[in-house]
Amino acid sequence: MKRLTSRPLRAVLDLAERERKFLISELAQIKGLMPILMKPRNKQKWSPEDLAELRVQLRRLSRLSPYLVVAAMPGGLAMLPALAWWLDRRRQARARAGIPAMLDFETAGAALCVRVSGDWTYGTLRVRSRELRRRLAEERDRTRAAAQWDLSGLGALDDAGAVWLAREMAGAPGIEVPQRFQPILEQGSHGLVAPRETRARFDPLGAIVAIGELGIRFAAHLRGGIALLGTIALDCGNLARRPRDFPLLELSANVYRSGVSALPVTMLVGFLVGVVLTYLSALQLKKYGADLLVINIVAVGVVRELGPMLASIIAAGRSGSTMTAQLGVMRVTEEIEALSVMGVSVTERLVLPKVIGLSIAMPLVAFCTDAAALFGGMVAAKVTLGISFAAFLEALPRVVAESNFWIGLGKSVVFGFAVAFIACHYGLRVLPNTDSLGAAVTQSVVAAITSVILLDAVFAVMFRNIG
Repeated sequence: MKRLTSRPLRAVLDLAERERKFLISELAQIKGLMPILMKPRNKQKWSPEDLAELRVQLRRLSRLSPYLVVAAMPGGLAMLPALAWWLDRRRQARARAGIPAMLDFETAGAALCVRVSGDWTYGTLRVRSRELRRRLAEERDRTRAAAQWDLSGLGALDDAGAVWLAREMAGAPGIEVPQRFQPILEQGSHGLVAPRETRARFDPLGAIVAIGELGIRFAAHLRGGIALLGTIALDCGNLARRPRDFPLLELSANVYRSGVSALPVTMLVGFLVGVVLTYLSALQLKKYGADLLVINIVAVGVVRELGPMLASIIAAGRSGSTMTAQLGVMRVTEEIEALSVMGVSVTERLVLPKVIGLSIAMPLVAFCTDAAALFGGMVAAKVTLGISFAAFLEALPRVVAESNFWIGLGKSVVFGFAVAFIACHYGLRVLPNTDSLGAAVTQSVVAAITSVILLDAVFAVMFRNIG
């Protein structure tokens, strides 16, 4: 049988022999610990020599503690070779960690010279940075003189060490640096002297300037909106002459995403709003014995105002933000420019289906929101005032004029067009960066909700004598 003399096995055997000699030598020296520990029991005091020896022995015992713990475990003797291998790897890693960073101080009269030695890297400074800074501050306070720095003993240097030294050597009268470390030290010094942002002085005309800038931005948005609206009108005219080119697939997809997918959320919000509105109105009307008037308040308010408003605001936050993000991502990835290069109309393929799709979907969503809100009002009226479902449904045609229903649906069409138009407008204005995309989505939602409220106020004034 051949002897196993492979290189890995020889390394393991050498490691085991080295660790065995280490254990024997340490255990032989640790025998002197017991007499020192027995002195307090024999009513004897420890001398300074005993304390020094005790520290040495405890330090030696701490080095042996991994072996003692593993040997005391069940089956620990079989694990001792693996422990020896791990400790050997750990000692090698510590050896590769480098020489600790050191500062030596020399005083010649009133001058202070700081000599730097060792490896000034992140690994060594992570442990000794605070101690080195404290020693340097003590020497400076003691000598009260500007320090001269000698970096000729520097072994290694990285960015962390360069920044540390550059900060402490700022304003030093003399610095001796080896040639190979000068570039990284200069780089650290330039980083420390980066100019700080100065605070803007108070300008008494700042408010006027801000209003002017706001007006300029509003005019730019107005101009872009008018241009987009004109482009949509021209595309509609072109598609009227070429009906086969109409993007029906994109239109149906937008109707589904903006309408059908939004029904659960809008109907839930409408139901809750109907419950809250009916409950609060009933509490006030019950005091005057006008219980049945709650049907008038809830029905007219929901069908004419709240239903279209709720549906449009939810669409602005849900569908409007999605449209802006889609167009913005296409702008960032330059897909819109690619479509233009290929001769494809961006508004015809991207903007027009979204605008028409949301305009078609919004009346349907508003109708379902009205139904959910009225059902919530019926439930609240039944619980609060005892009005039956049949009585509520019987009174609805008498208190809600047909004109209110059609006004609500007509408003929802306009609201849907406004939300989609504003979303596409902001999406096409996105710059090719992620910050602009996030800001455009936020501005789109805010502008869409604001425009819905303003349009509702305009419609309220225009149709005040109808219904």
